[in-house]
Formats: sequence, structure tokens, C-alpha cells
Amino acid sequence: MNPIYKFKPAHFVNSKKLKYISYSVFDEQTGKFKNFRIKLNYIPTAAARKTYAEQLCLKINEQLMRGWTPMQGAASDKLILLSDTLQRFWGKARRDVEEGLIKSDTFDDYHSQLTIFQKWLKHDYYLHNITATVIQDFLDYIYIVLKRTSTTRNNYFCTLRTFFNWCKEVALIATPPTSGMHAIKRNPKTRCVIPSDVMAKIAKYLEEPGNEGYKLAVNLCYSCFIRPIEISKLRVRDINFKNATIVVRSDISKNKKTQSVTMPENVQEIIHQLKIWEWPQNDFLVSSENFMPGPLQLDPKRFRDKWARMRKQLKIDAKYQFYSLKDSGITTLLNKGFTTIEVRDQARHSSIAITDQYTDKKNSKANQDIKNLNFGLTD
Repeated sequence: MNPIYKFKPAHFVNSKKLKYISYSVFDEQTGKFKNFRIKLNYIPTAAARKTYAEQLCLKINEQLMRGWTPMQGAASDKLILLSDTLQRFWGKARRDVEEGLIKSDTFDDYHSQLTIFQKWLKHDYYLHNITATVIQDFLDYIYIVLKRTSTTRNNYFCTLRTFFNWCKEVALIATPPTSGMHAIKRNPKTRCVIPSDVMAKIAKYLEEPGNEGYKLAVNLCYSCFIRPIEISKLRVRDINFKNATIVVRSDISKNKKTQSVTMPENVQEIIHQLKIWEWPQNDFLVSSENFMPGPLQLDPKRFRDKWARMRKQLKIDAKYQFYSLKDSGITTLLNKGFTTIEVRDQARHSSIAITDQYTDKKNSKANQDIKNLNFGLTD
């Protein structure tokens, strides 16, 4: 006979010898309730055990209410914990970094986002218990509860999809819980070009004592179109003083290609003012030592932090971000009459179509030859 309720709620059993969580789920195949236990004797103190048990019972009962069962989706009789699998996955990802298959930043993203997912679960799940519902709840938590952007939400989704696809490849699960799920649509990127009056304020601020290194970073982003994370990884040896170029190496570039960009006169002038050639070749061009050259790599977040302080001091609109420098520089170069191909090469874009997105379509000038041509249907 089919019972009305398909489960018996999880509860904490705290006997003299045994400490465990007990719950039961109706097995459709046998027509009987199947009992499950999660032992907690390994938790040393009674207070910690009680707190953990209460949280775990709440989470299990939430999942049971949604229709989840421990028998769901198991690929084999072997029960594999998420924590053990993550250690194995991170070990594999570290080797990928060593072999140059992925960047160290990608590994950091994997580790950070999967750790946050693991903490959100509140207890160690078996892999086959992580369903599409669990994944969706977590993504909703990121997007709706924490109010992160759609881009951030999609980044978490891509990391989870990569992880669970790997789990399938190594035969740990039969079907990834992310199968059939998709990234959410994003609004087209709004490019904020910093107006000339605001640029004048920023230029004046950068002339203040102590801002020499940050001035270089700002100009590398604005004039050379180098991304903040790439700037933080440039070395002194990447500067070609004779040819006035900077080599953006494949191991630090977004497109994984080694390419050179030209240093305009303003960047060359800063390079000479700082006497960059006197610094050790292996030093970071913009380091953690007040943005000056040095042996310690800079966290790219510091570009944004200093920018935010400067913006507040100068009363600049919050819509103008550090990364707006790159967009502004590209737009300025196009408006100065440089061809799309020339700007594409300096920006290291993969196609002219990407560069063309920066063109001011509304104020673009008419082709005079076409404008003066009588080109009617009868001609």
C-alpha cells in the first residue's frame, strides 16, 4: 500500500553510545520504508554535535519535502562524498595549471566558487544526492538572495557544469545534475566612455606625489588597452624599450596568445620617468608595493579599490569604473581617425566586429563621396 507521506523526517538520536541522524524514505520498488543513518560520533563535543545535527536535519527535511530521496540518481552502489571528489578535482586542476592547460586564475575561480557551494550545502553530500533542484537553489541564492549580477551567477553555473561533467567523465556519476540547465540571458554590455572633463580631473589627481605607479597602471589600461589582470602580471622584461612595445605573454593574456602592443608617447614618458630599465628584469612592472615595480604580484582588486577612493574624492559618477579606461581609450582612438584594423590590433581583439562595437554610430561622419553621389533608382 502506498503511504500518503513518502518519508519520515530526519531527527537526532543522542543515545549514550551512538550519536546519529535517522530518517526513513519510502522505496517504491520494495513497497517499504528504508531507514538511513548518518553517524555523528566523530564530532568531538556535544555542543558542536547538537548544532551540526540541527542544521543537517533541517537541510535533509527541506530536501525530502521537495521530493528528493537518497536512492535518487545513484550511478553505482558506491557512495562518494562531495568533499572527497573536490579534493580529487582540485588535484587534477592543479596539474592542468602546471601543464598550461588552464590558467592559475581559472583554478582560483574553480576553488573559490566550489568552496562557496560546498559551504552553502551545510553538510557533506553524496554526489548522487546533488540534484538539479539543489543546483538551481544555489544559483538562486547567488542571484536573488546575494543579488550578484547575472554574469556572476553564470560564472558559478559554468564552474559547477565543468565540475559535474568531469565527474561523469571519470565515472563517478551517470548524469550531471547540470544537464539541461542553461546560463541566463544577459543584457548587452553597456560601455561607459569617460568624458574629457572627468579625464582631466583624473589626470590632475595622478600627478599628486605617491601616484606615480598608479599613473602607469591607468595609462596602460587607457592607452595600451591592457586588461587590469594582465597589468598585474606584466614583468619588467616584457618592455621593449627600443621598439616602444609591450609583450603581453600567452600565459597572462585573455586569448592565450603572445601579442605586442604599442606604447604611445605618454606611456613611454612615464616609463622613462620611473626608470623602469633599472629594475630587475623579473620584477612585476606594477607590483603590490604602491603600484611601483617590485617582486610581489599585485592583487588586481587593488586597482578598483584605489579607483573607488579616487572617484569618491573627486566626486566622479560611480558608473565610471577602472575598466572604463580601456573602453574609453579604444573609443578615443577610433574617434581620432585610426582604422578599425589598427585599433583591433592594439586592443588584441579577435575580430573587427568586436572593435566596431566601440564605434560611435550616432555621431559617425558620412562618407563624403557617397554623400555627393546622385545614386537614385533611375540613374
